[in-house]
Amino acid sequence: MINITVIKILLNFFSSAGPWETAISPVHSYLAALSKAWSRGDATEHTHRAALQKLFENSVSGLEATNEPKASQPENKPDFLLRKSNSPIGYAEAKDLRAALPAVLRSAQIRRYQEALPNLLVTNYLDFVWLVGPDKRMEISLGRVHINATQYFDDVLARTWVLKVGGYKVCEKWLKDRKGRPLSLQDLDQYRSTVAALTHTRTLMDQIEAGAVGALWPTRQ
Repeated sequence: MINITVIKILLNFFSSAGPWETAISPVHSYLAALSKAWSRGDATEHTHRAALQKLFENSVSGLEATNEPKASQPENKPDFLLRKSNSPIGYAEAKDLRAALPAVLRSAQIRRYQEALPNLLVTNYLDFVWLVGPDKRMEISLGRVHINATQYFDDVLARTWVLKVGGYKVCEKWLKDRKGRPLSLQDLDQYRSTVAALTHTRTLMDQIEAGAVGALWPTRQ
C-alpha cells in the first residue's frame, strides 16, 4: 500500500535528523516537478536530481543533500551524500524513472554499495528502498497504490489518498472492504472513478479554502 509521503521511510533513514517539517507539500511539489520534466520527453535519470535534492532538504529540517559528492572511494560513488549538522548520515542512489528497482537491487553496483555504505536509499524517483548493509529495512512508492505484489494503480496523489469522508480515508477503505477477493474490470473502473472524483473534490476544497481565508472563517480577536 502506498505511504502518503516519504515521511515514514525518511523518518527511519534519518533517525538522527531531528525535527520534521510538514512533508506533504514538498512531496506534491516534487511529483509536480517530475511530471513537468517527464512530459517534455527528453528527461534522463539525471534530469530529476534537483527535484529529489529539494525533496530531501525540504522534508527534513537541517538536512543537506550533496549531488555528485566527491568520492572517498573511487569504486563507490553514490549520487547523493546526506548530512545533518555537517555529519554524514547516509547516501542515496537514483536511477531512471523507468528502472525496475528489484533488478537494480540485484546489480553488482548496489551489492557493492551495500558492503561499503552503511545507510543507503535507492530510488527510481517514485519507488524508494532503504538498505542498511545487506538488509532491506523498508520500501515505499509515491503515486502508486499496490493491490498485490505486481499490480497497482498509478497517479494516486498523496492529498487524494489522505482525504477523509465520514471519518474514513475513502481510497484506503474501498480497498480494505474488498481485501481477499479478485477485483473485476468494473471494480477497477469504479476505483479509478472514485480516485478522480476525490482528486477533483480536494482541488475544489483547496481553492475554496485559499479564497476564504479571513472571509468565511475570520480569526477570533
